[in-house]
Amino acid sequence: MVLESRYTEDPLDRSLLTSLRRSLRVSLTMEVSWASPYDKPLLWTADAVVGATTWWLDGQPGYFEVLADQIRVICLE
Repeated sequence: MVLESRYTEDPLDRSLLTSLRRSLRVSLTMEVSWASPYDKPLLWTADAVVGATTWWLDGQPGYFEVLADQIRVICLE
């Protein structure tokens, strides 16, 4: 997995990842790295999908509908 580096907040992300691994919610063998959005410009696509999904959940489906054929929604309870 490649995470967008937020520079000053990277230690918080690492701490969260460690907690998720300890609770076995994330595989201990999953490789994770941080990258600069300047080096990996397509990192913004995840933000776009999350934004469209959040708006869809809030009753504004326009952007989500544009992406609907390209994504798969998994509902967890």
